[in-house]
Amino acid sequence: LTHLSNGLNALSEKSNFIKFIDKYNKNLLSECIIFAGLEPIMQFEEIFRFISKFREVSDDEVIIYTGYNPDEIKDKLIRLTKFKNIIVKVGRYRPDLKPYYNNILKINLASSNQSALEIPYSGGKYDIK
Repeated sequence: LTHLSNGLNALSEKSNFIKFIDKYNKNLLSECIIFAGLEPIMQFEEIFRFISKFREVSDDEVIIYTGYNPDEIKDKLIRLTKFKNIIVKVGRYRPDLKPYYNNILKINLASSNQSALEIPYSGGKYDIK
């Protein structure tokens, strides 16, 4: 598990992507990349570029945690269909709702309105409407 918590600014250089990916690949415990903290969707272009580079060497899972609802980021979700093994946790925390165990992420999510989307792979044949 490799966790990127708003570290995208440091990774925005292509050479830094390569260094990070190399470190990831050398760590035998790494199984997936997680983008979380300080709303990673606000840096979507950097995430997209990183995943593009990452997919050159690995099909490991990439998980993006966002507080946005799916309808608010539909265009981004569609673009992510270019890649295999992408999961996006969506939904704002609502303190009036109970937590529940999510079978996709295999963790408890903080409120029952949140969910995890397994993004279907289209191989780059996506249409933004």
